[in-house]
Amino acid sequence: HLEDHSPRHGGPPGAETHFGLLVVSGRFEGLSPLQRHRLVHAVLCSELRGPLHALSIVARTPRQWETAVSSQW
Repeated sequence: HLEDHSPRHGGPPGAETHFGLLVVSGRFEGLSPLQRHRLVHAVLCSELRGPLHALSIVARTPRQWETAVSSQW
């Protein structure tokens, strides 16, 4: 899930420079948060070279995501 947070950061209208990204993958099992972020960065390396200023990443395993979602109800 990708969200554009740019309007919250006072940039010029239409600027797409700040994003939040939620990634849920079994590939993250057994990996530290840093290792998970490195995997996401590796996949997005060309996109991250652009005018992007900030990317907030939430990287969870399916089990972690299910626990987080169920605890909200």
